[in-house]
Amino acid sequence: MKKIILIATFLLASFGINYSQNFKLTDISGNDVTNGSITYEFNQQQISDFTSEEVTDVFFQNLTNDTLAIKVRRITENIVDSSENLLCWLQCYGPAVSLSPTALTVTPQATLDNFKSHFRPYKKYGTSTFRFVFFNVANPNDTVSVRIIYTTGTLGTSKLIKNSSFSIYPNPSNNLLNISINSTVPKEIKITNILGTVVKTQSLGKLENSVAIKTEDLEDGVYFVSVVNNGKIENTKRLVVKH
Repeated sequence: MKKIILIATFLLASFGINYSQNFKLTDISGNDVTNGSITYEFNQQQISDFTSEEVTDVFFQNLTNDTLAIKVRRITENIVDSSENLLCWLQCYGPAVSLSPTALTVTPQATLDNFKSHFRPYKKYGTSTFRFVFFNVANPNDTVSVRIIYTTGTLGTSKLIKNSSFSIYPNPSNNLLNISINSTVPKEIKITNILGTVVKTQSLGKLENSVAIKTEDLEDGVYFVSVVNNGKIENTKRLVVKH
């Protein structure tokens, strides 16, 4: 039987910024996971089964008095090589889809049970972490999120896509964003908006460990700064631009 661990550590302190108070997220047991984390730990029997899959349900509640159209975006913070995650928002999409094509209508004070995260380790060991951002289509900066962590042990030799350690400052950013990265291989920095559109890119050589990117031309709002290596996102941080 799988071991389920709810981590009650909220992400507000990690980002040092404010999240929407208009939405609430709960897990299948009714625990409030708004801007928090859920961890699922696979047991040895599950890991040894190639067909093993973990399905995580998250319930979305609209706390406002307005009817809203809501979409979900997945941010892959870390993933074990060859495993996969599926985002489901009413329907499930392929592993390559990180933004739900369909917006679901949520009436005032209503709760939707249409979100599921499917994770398939395919007998691989390691830890995979995904952040799911729920946002108001009419105001994409009105967001709430939950981080889901899947752990499949520490044994074996499966390759883990390693995170690049990096920092961004100031956050919120006004005119200029400084990025420091600990890396010895060429990287690419990508900044995307809440809809997944790339708004800035910057390449770094293997001997470069810092870069400054102008944000003065970006609209106020929420963005995501990602470190990319050979087309794969290794790490992502949330950025707020405020002029």
